[in-house]
Amino acid sequence: MRLYAALEGWRGVCACLVALFHFRQLGYDNVAVRSHIGTTGVVQNAYLFVDFFFVLSGFVIAASYQERLTRRLVSLRDFLSLRLGRLYPLVLFSMGLMLAEEAYRFWFMTFTGARQGFSDQGNTMVTFVVNVLLLQGLHVEAMNTWNRPSWSISAEFATYAVFAVSWILLGRRSWIATALVIVGAPLALLRLKGHIDATYDWGVIRAMLGFALGVVVHWGTAQPWWQRVRYRMSEGASSAAEAIVAIAVAVFVSWVARRPASIAAPFLFAIAVAVFAAERGVLGRTLASPPMRALGRWSYSIYMLHYPLQQVLFWVLIQLYATGWLRIARTTPPALEISRWAADGLNAVMLVVVIGASALAYRWVEMPWRERVRAAVARRQSRSGKGR
Repeated sequence: MRLYAALEGWRGVCACLVALFHFRQLGYDNVAVRSHIGTTGVVQNAYLFVDFFFVLSGFVIAASYQERLTRRLVSLRDFLSLRLGRLYPLVLFSMGLMLAEEAYRFWFMTFTGARQGFSDQGNTMVTFVVNVLLLQGLHVEAMNTWNRPSWSISAEFATYAVFAVSWILLGRRSWIATALVIVGAPLALLRLKGHIDATYDWGVIRAMLGFALGVVVHWGTAQPWWQRVRYRMSEGASSAAEAIVAIAVAVFVSWVARRPASIAAPFLFAIAVAVFAAERGVLGRTLASPPMRALGRWSYSIYMLHYPLQQVLFWVLIQLYATGWLRIARTTPPALEISRWAADGLNAVMLVVVIGASALAYRWVEMPWRERVRAAVARRQSRSGKGR
């Protein structure tokens, strides 16, 4: 499969924006970090960039596996094993970090007003098992728990299974199921939530909508007419198209908040994926540069580790509070008594720490286990005489 370098860069940027979205407060204890960057519309509504991940996932998985699953050149078992090999090592690693932090809260909590470990916010051993089993995005609990952003991984893996089964069973007619999702999911979200910010409850519907749109974008960009348009566009026209789409995304995300119109976000991201898949404009080439591609490679680790690391930051700040170096205003919610410029610096430091930790996690957690699973699947295929 051809690598879409600009889209990889996009993914890295979106992961960082989601991290900044959560940095506006310190995790479970809701201690506000009032920064300039946190008040920008793009960061305040950066929860929407999860929908970009869903669209991009549909695009990439359709490019990699749709034809092979349709023609039964790869089994459902092998497909799901490979996807688990991609997702699950970091799920377990991040849950280990969260468990250690929760135990610290339980045994060593010294700050009155901070949440006691294993007490509220849904962090119990039952919900821990739910998270480890990747069920937290399937409406089995009443709130997001533990590593809160991981609801989307649960919803995405369920979406993989649904679409893979439809490709195997329906074959060339699977477009019918895709069309039903694209028509039905927005109506369902509008009825159930009134906006697109579904997570632990109806997040799987949100994931399926984005994924289905990604599948359609892959089909469209593979058509000969699209390839002709792509190669006939001048660099100036491609750059203009990229700039228009990027501005449209920024303006839409800044404005929409949790209005009903937020359900249009996956459709806008689908257009962005289609435009930047061409990789012929200045912005696309910038996103395809080595530093941005590295950020894209680390994006899954950034997404999964920023919340556990944020809990560590909370305890560092609490120690500063205990020694009198830092004040926490007893407002609702409580807030760090630092200037907005200092809060911007704190956000920047935290983002650098997360990116650095994510680079290490990619090298020592993601890659080794993904390769082990790939090798195991290859050996199984070889023994069965169905090597791909």
